[in-house]
Amino acid sequence: MPPALVLRPVDVTNFARFLSLTLAPGQENFVATNAEALAEAAYVPGQEAAGAWLGDDPVGLAVWGPYHVDGDYLAPPEPGSTYIEHVMIAAPFQGRGLGRHLVELVSQRILADRSCRRAVLAVHETNTKARALYTAIGYRQFGTDRDGDPLMELHRTGGG
Repeated sequence: MPPALVLRPVDVTNFARFLSLTLAPGQENFVATNAEALAEAAYVPGQEAAGAWLGDDPVGLAVWGPYHVDGDYLAPPEPGSTYIEHVMIAAPFQGRGLGRHLVELVSQRILADRSCRRAVLAVHETNTKARALYTAIGYRQFGTDRDGDPLMELHRTGGG
């Protein structure tokens, strides 16, 4: 069983700790920097950022919010769908099952909202490890995003 992660809000007291987290070499094309993700969360209505903590150590970051088809934030979001915009585990903490645990925590939090019927995420087309992880959790591909990357969805149990 992976170590227990805890999600806590990112705020003025801790955001700098998340800015300093880095990916493993070669992962830079798979996910935006934490600085980019936190900036987007600050400006896109409804997005929420949460830090992943292992004890007193910040080990990762997740950002999610309303699903805007093709990333068109000026259009109304799709009702009943929440988009996982950003998930990362810092390089020194990878290989311990923390990425899976983080995706599961975020997915559970999203799908606990009764107004949400599905969680949606995109995975870089060449990131086979992440795609396998999402598939193992129960995500299934339903299309591609504007960049041609696979879009995957996880429906609330009993919700279609």
